Amino acid sequence: MPGPQPGSIEGFHEVYRYIREAMARVSSRWLSQEIEELAHRAACRLLERSRVNGHQGGFKPAYLNRVAYTTLVDEIRRRRPLVPIDAHVAANGDLVSCEGDPEQACRLSELREAMAHCLGAMIENRRRAMVLLLLGHSIGEIAALMRWNVKQAENNVTRGRSDLRDCLQRRGHRK
Repeated sequence: MPGPQPGSIEGFHEVYRYIREAMARVSSRWLSQEIEELAHRAACRLLERSRVNGHQGGFKPAYLNRVAYTTLVDEIRRRRPLVPIDAHVAANGDLVSCEGDPEQACRLSELREAMAHCLGAMIENRRRAMVLLLLGHSIGEIAALMRWNVKQAENNVTRGRSDLRDCLQRRGHRK
């Protein structure tokens, strides 16, 4: 495989820093608090995919800019509240409020707090596996990121799920 090409960026820290700066240039103000996490997630996935595909050169700045931009767009789309078409039809084409139920918002807030507590109380390997799983990584990706074999990743995820479920039930949250 050829080495790094002129004008390319390589290594996790350099890729992460470049993606973070590119995201900061184009992100919305309401998303600025999430830049560090989004950049870290994008850099990890990018480097993992390049490792799996056997890519050993650096990345061109234009490509990293595109990764940063599409990561932000995906996050905005993920957070955008969806209003069912039926609601538009029932409102005769008027704008429909996307505001959620205050009780549901309160329950979700309590659930987030309980999950943070339960994750913090877990054994370290299980907590790491569960955090990566909650971020959307597959078992294979968790194994690669944590430098575990697939069986170790499966065991930590399975036991982490069980620990999280038991802890949430003890704190009054049901299925």
